[in-house]
Amino acid sequence: KKKKKKKKKKEEKKKKMSRKGAESFRLFGHDGPYKDCMGVYHEHSSETRNGFVLRSVYRHEVLPVFLYWHSKDQTWALSNTIGSSKCWMFSPDPARKPHLIVTPWKYICPNSKEWREDDRMNCEPRMDGGASRKEELLKTQLVAMESVKKAMNDENKSLRNRIHLAKSLTSSVEKDVKILTEKNKSLLRRRSELLQCLEELESIKKKCKDLTQAKAQLEAHSRNILMKIESKEHLLGKYDASQLQSPLVPVDASASASAGDDGIQVREYCGDDSD
Repeated sequence: KKKKKKKKKKEEKKKKMSRKGAESFRLFGHDGPYKDCMGVYHEHSSETRNGFVLRSVYRHEVLPVFLYWHSKDQTWALSNTIGSSKCWMFSPDPARKPHLIVTPWKYICPNSKEWREDDRMNCEPRMDGGASRKEELLKTQLVAMESVKKAMNDENKSLRNRIHLAKSLTSSVEKDVKILTEKNKSLLRRRSELLQCLEELESIKKKCKDLTQAKAQLEAHSRNILMKIESKEHLLGKYDASQLQSPLVPVDASASASAGDDGIQVREYCGDDSD
């Protein structure tokens, strides 16, 4: 009889555990630093006393995060270690199940280490554990795909803007290149004109040099002529002075002949510079 009773108790426990194995809860409403901990929690283990299940421990379906009852502090806690008093979130509500919690949850701020209250956080039961898990996974995948799609759209938009900016820059660069080529052509024209002007100046310099040389030659020739004129005038002055001192005598043929005999040659000045 005792063995039969023990078998019955074990079977009842198994039935209860099989029923409880499908039990799951969903945490939602928190948008703070622990928003990744929101989601579906499935039963991980249970606390029993005298054959009765008191409170169970629930594990996040993806992350290593646990929702458990802390008997010492009399709170429902959320952390990565079962039974730890150092938790991220807690609720001082003695409810038997997480979905029966009424007292608002509190979470610790990572920067200031202060506890803050969150009125929006809540818990609801999910009796279809496997199906709900699949649905949640599908939802998370859809959300991830939507976020990826949004990111890709934003990236495509930024790429379009960059392409438009690049096109505008290329058009402006092409305009600048055209303007620079025209300026370069005008500068080359000016350079050729300046080179021609320099050649003309060189030719003018040569002509000036030739003119200065010709001027110097003319000045030297004019000086020689002036010196000859001065010497002739001096000779004429001497001749005039000698004529004034001697009396005027009519010159006849005999006298001229006698003068010729004396070695004096008398010539009439005809204005020839060679005489």
